[in-house]
Amino acid sequence: MSDDDLTVPVPPADPTRELLIWPDYQRDAGGRTTARRVGLDEQAARWRATVDAGRPTEERLGRAAPGLVSMSSARGLVVAAMLRELAARVRPGFSCGPVRSDGSLSVLARELADDLRRRTDR
Repeated sequence: MSDDDLTVPVPPADPTRELLIWPDYQRDAGGRTTARRVGLDEQAARWRATVDAGRPTEERLGRAAPGLVSMSSARGLVVAAMLRELAARVRPGFSCGPVRSDGSLSVLARELADDLRRRTDR
């Protein structure tokens, strides 16, 4: 088996509509791994669901550690991924033109930033 057999072709991203940091890997009907680019709006919905799934943990953490800023690992992973996406988009020399999206990713980013700020103001 060569290294070429282990690589999955990744289609180029359209930065006006798609996530830059990673594709979505799936298995097709023949068992082969394929990669597809993930839309900004689609990923925003996934990340929102991940954050929502971590809320019960955060409620327990908040009661157990008053005065500390705490968040679920789910929220932490989403924030980290969003920061990686931001880093990819603001790197020197990168440009993509106007983003074509329903705005759900920017809404989620703002909500997460506001929430983190609120948690630190206690």
